[in-house]
Amino acid sequence: MLSRLETAGQVTTSWQQGDGGPGRKYFELTPAGREEFRVKATLWREFAGATVRFIGEKER
Repeated sequence: MLSRLETAGQVTTSWQQGDGGPGRKYFELTPAGREEFRVKATLWREFAGATVRFIGEKER
């Protein structure tokens, strides 16, 4: 998934030396990635709210 986000320009990557072990690959959101996150988070909150309302109605 992270590779797809990188290909889409939503994350950047960098390698950093490990402390006594192998190096590690770090990911950081780009401005486009932050915007996409905001959009998806809003959609998720709307979906989650609708689900909670639906379940709450069924419990009555």
